[in-house]
Amino acid sequence: MIRYLKKTVWPLCMASLLVTSCGKEEAETPKPPPAEEQVVAPAEPVIHVDTLMPPTIESYDLVLTDAVTTVPASGIESYVGETAHDYMAYGAVALASATYMVKQTPVYAEIVQFLTPVDAYGFYARLRPDGIQSLTLGTEGYAQGASLYFTAGEYTVTVSVKGDTKKQHEARSLLAHEINSRISQCLMPQFFLLFPSHHRDLPSMKYYTSRYLGVASVDSVYTISYLMEGDSAVFFLTVDLTGTKYIRLKEYARSLGEITPAPESFPFYEHSGFIFDHPDHGRIVAGLVRGKLVGIVPYRHESYELLGSLWVTGLM
Repeated sequence: MIRYLKKTVWPLCMASLLVTSCGKEEAETPKPPPAEEQVVAPAEPVIHVDTLMPPTIESYDLVLTDAVTTVPASGIESYVGETAHDYMAYGAVALASATYMVKQTPVYAEIVQFLTPVDAYGFYARLRPDGIQSLTLGTEGYAQGASLYFTAGEYTVTVSVKGDTKKQHEARSLLAHEINSRISQCLMPQFFLLFPSHHRDLPSMKYYTSRYLGVASVDSVYTISYLMEGDSAVFFLTVDLTGTKYIRLKEYARSLGEITPAPESFPFYEHSGFIFDHPDHGRIVAGLVRGKLVGIVPYRHESYELLGSLWVTGLM
């Protein structure tokens, strides 16, 4: 009631005062012209990847043999060559590299800084084999051949040696753990929690920045691979609040040929689910659920209808 009186009685009182006071029309105070809108340019990311490279630590017999090399995004192409596209696709900010002698063993380290932890995870996971043994290092890590790879926070780290001996592996691991100790954040991207927990092929989580399945506008896609009775499939999910990604995917599907409705067991939003055949990935089922475009690649009725329909139901 008090709020209502303020809105109605107060303006009426003011109007009465203006009419009865002085008997003259008050001059209207001119309003200042509106200030011009200032366009604030996004702040340049602060490059601090070089600070993660350890200095010489005598107690560990870890010696930095040369100055740390720091390469900004503009110089990555000339530094890494043909693979620069992958760095840029995931928004690399800068790269740092250094060589060490760890317990008299030569070790090379490369750290790449990205804009976000999700971008870093996507870059790290793009080459990681599904199902490989994981290391308890950072967010996730693995070793293959002469190199050890891991991601933590907005960084990816590669530590390499020149051979395959136990001594070399120990030196590689010591340097990797020392670098990891300088990174504070190591959480898995939270969207992976929205996937079914059973039958996962671990580790197999991936993140694609753009053109998933080769379709323009289908970007920022999270995927996990699953194994059931020897049959594998990839479940994918991307936020799609406007439905634009869904429309683009369906347009692409129609350009390939016939599409059919998804099974009734999939409770997609307003029966939006559909099935189509992709030239490279086989049969795919996809649809909308609570502002997300989700699907299974490839979709085989016998193996994945139950798990897929339970997944969509759980997302509602």
